[in-house]
Amino acid sequence: MSTLDGVSGAGLLVDAEYRIRGANERCVVVFEKPVAEIRGNDLGTLREMGLCDRPSVRRWECAVGRVLDGEVSEATERVTLHPDGDTRQYEVTVSPFEADGAGAKARCTLRSVDDDLAADETLRALHESTRRLLAADTVEQVLERTAEAANEVLGFPGTAVRRYDSSTGLLHHVSFGSRIEDLEDRPPYHVEESPHGRALTRRETVIDEIGDEDPYDREVFTQTMYVPIGSRALLSVGTIDRSFDESDVQFAEILAENATAAVRTVTTAERLRREQEHLELLRQILTRVLRHNIRNDMNVIESNAELIDELTRDEITGHVDRICASVDSVTSLSEKAREIEQIADDPDQSEEVDLSAVVESAVARVTRAYPDATIETTVPDQCRIAAHRSLGVALRNLLENACEHADTEQSTVEVVVAETDAAVTISICDDGPGIPDSELEILEREGETALQHGSGLGLWVVKWVIERSDASIEFDTTDGTCVEIRLERT
Repeated sequence: MSTLDGVSGAGLLVDAEYRIRGANERCVVVFEKPVAEIRGNDLGTLREMGLCDRPSVRRWECAVGRVLDGEVSEATERVTLHPDGDTRQYEVTVSPFEADGAGAKARCTLRSVDDDLAADETLRALHESTRRLLAADTVEQVLERTAEAANEVLGFPGTAVRRYDSSTGLLHHVSFGSRIEDLEDRPPYHVEESPHGRALTRRETVIDEIGDEDPYDREVFTQTMYVPIGSRALLSVGTIDRSFDESDVQFAEILAENATAAVRTVTTAERLRREQEHLELLRQILTRVLRHNIRNDMNVIESNAELIDELTRDEITGHVDRICASVDSVTSLSEKAREIEQIADDPDQSEEVDLSAVVESAVARVTRAYPDATIETTVPDQCRIAAHRSLGVALRNLLENACEHADTEQSTVEVVVAETDAAVTISICDDGPGIPDSELEILEREGETALQHGSGLGLWVVKWVIERSDASIEFDTTDGTCVEIRLERT
């Protein structure tokens, strides 16, 4: 709960009758009981439950009484707890708490006097928090629960989780702790211009002293620590009036590793769901869309062939051209069907490829098919990147689109491959009229109707391959067509 955010250890809220009004998740580890069984009982009931001995309860109640009577602003007592028959020594620190509507008057924080025991409790609490992470339905939910665990389990007073947008290179906040109330008003951090970015791009923990250059945190936190959550998110935590110790770093990294595993689990589940949807779309294409197009083309071939028997040699030229065009259409559709089948049979086969070689191969093949087109390339000698093994098929479809939609037979297409430490981009730009909006709809919609009986099949292949490469794609049709594919380095 927010009233116990940043409490380092188990935290309880107690009213004037010593009744427990609130408890954080660390109490589950300390008392070996669910929070629901602890909340609502008075401190004396802890003895009846076998969790605390009588002298310890009396000392605890006396500490609460002294604080509530105004004798002291803070009181500390040592108590003995007996969860599951064990004997554990804790220091209970009691401080005033303004009523939150539930009647709580005092905040009680329990800290183990045994460092090894405290570390063990933290690890067990992290284990419990991992269950919540793995039960999340979305990546955003995983990241929100990670920020909560950094607050409630690890006790960091300032926590934030940011998600990386690879298309802009910016880190945007997803969730944050109570001490960072103005985070929503802050601009996003650029991955190449901040300690946040250093941690994410280097895949390592970065500890940063708060300096005058930070206009937000310098009046609140002493140090901040940035821990990457895989390659797409970042955990930030802050301390007040102290520096991070070795255990802080270890526990924060464990939490981030658990969050990374949970993100991977959610992402895999989402990918499997998309696979089912795409396989259903594949079934529609192979059983209905392609059948419709092939039937129409065969009807054209048949009708023109029948007319040829009744015409002279000089009269048959136009009919032969229509027959050849229909044959080309059937051949193209069959090739697209074969490409789709190969991708469907090989949905998750990503591998490291030499992108320069893949681009040059696709350009060479399209140049042979469109000899009047000019395709200019700017690519490095070698560029290694992880991508789906059908990336070349996707690039070939984009190049064919550029040549097919040209205003003139002598079209010009420019292909550029650019590298940074974080990503590789492929730009394919042409001087034609631009891909029709009706075909670009395939990138926004799913299903047979979006394909318009075969139109846009090539772009559908592109979309599927790009998704399976964990890449992004953008189209700009304001002046010709410019397609940009961005592949993240891992």
